[in-house]
Amino acid sequence: MKRKWKILLVGLIILSIGIALNYENIKYSPFTSTSEPETEIEPSQEIELPQEAISGKIAFLSTRIHGSWAIHTMDTNGSNQSELYDWTIYYPDIRCISTNSITLIAPSPDGKKIAFVGPGLSSVEGGFEGWKEDIYLINIDGSGLIKLTDDLERDSYPSWSPDGKKIVFSSRRDGYWQIYTMDADGGNQVRITKIDGFDPDWSPDGKKIAFVSSGLVCSVWIMNADGSNPTAVIGAIGRRPRWSPDGKKIVFQSLYTHQDPDENPYYAWEILVAHIREGDLPRIVKLTNENPLNPYNMTHVKIGKGYQGHQNPSWSSDGKKIFFNLALHDDIQIYVMNADGSNHVKLTEKGTNQYPIFLPTPKK
Repeated sequence: MKRKWKILLVGLIILSIGIALNYENIKYSPFTSTSEPETEIEPSQEIELPQEAISGKIAFLSTRIHGSWAIHTMDTNGSNQSELYDWTIYYPDIRCISTNSITLIAPSPDGKKIAFVGPGLSSVEGGFEGWKEDIYLINIDGSGLIKLTDDLERDSYPSWSPDGKKIVFSSRRDGYWQIYTMDADGGNQVRITKIDGFDPDWSPDGKKIAFVSSGLVCSVWIMNADGSNPTAVIGAIGRRPRWSPDGKKIVFQSLYTHQDPDENPYYAWEILVAHIREGDLPRIVKLTNENPLNPYNMTHVKIGKGYQGHQNPSWSSDGKKIFFNLALHDDIQIYVMNADGSNHVKLTEKGTNQYPIFLPTPKK
């Protein structure tokens, strides 16, 4: 009996030593009130295309053909890349105003239409209205251009309700960024926020809207779909929040400080995911870790002016993949990774490519 107690005591001592030695290797999220460890996953250097594509496509913006931004599509494994819509073909004067002819895209839930942001196009005279932006709508085949907003200030950041009947968007028509909703045909435009906000995204159940509010820093907030009860959920810089298909997580980008090979600090965007927990702060997991010397085999890469890195994340329909673009110097390309941050795969090569977003297969 005494021998058994001695063996048990020795085992407990060994276990305690093991925990003590490994404790310093556990990292905790600075955003959460719990003590759950944050998992950081090093990106893969793999660049081969996945063998199988998820059902549906990716819509994205590219300059590969005409030098100005046009809507393109590709399979979710990067194959069958093609141009869907470039309205500089129909309105060449756009190039005289801005090379950013189309800046943001939002496919409808049924995959039959795409809302996008472009320069203000006068519906009366066919001319262009300076640098102002409006929201437009086209069919998935590029036909049927409709102008949804027509205001003297910028209208941007469209996102669809899950039933496809409404679009939430941001506008500066009241002097600073506010969030509005409108019918899918542009009618019934109503302001729903009392605090500043932009870049909204509707939750899959239609009950919540995630958005960015500037305040002291641009951070991610959540409110009810009618604009009530706005609540900050992430206390650090956060942009481009996007709900997971199951509504349990929000992926977003945040700024982090890094050091170049000469130990000079610079900022770069990283992708994180917030696990939403009712009645508690979210658990934040960092999915990317931009280090020019490691993940992408880049040597002596120094990020120049402007914040670069991992940007514009969006989910696949099954929630197992995250699409994003990686900006390194003047090269911006689209990648896909697993939802846990592993296995980075490069999907584009030619031109500048960004703002990937899942495009559902149109329902017949």
